[in-house]
Amino acid sequence: MKRWIMDYICCPECKGSLCLLESEGDETEVLKGTLTCTKCERVYSIEEGIADLLPDNQR
Repeated sequence: MKRWIMDYICCPECKGSLCLLESEGDETEVLKGTLTCTKCERVYSIEEGIADLLPDNQR
């Protein structure tokens, strides 16, 4: 996931802000980590540079 995407994405469930916790990546891309909603506390994974932002009912 490109880092600049963080300026445009939000939680698909409640539209809250997302907090990034990165475990692998470089200056421009996050390869592995999690995105946590600051409002509803849902957690979305990032694997191989792809963020899984599907709503709960579509996972």
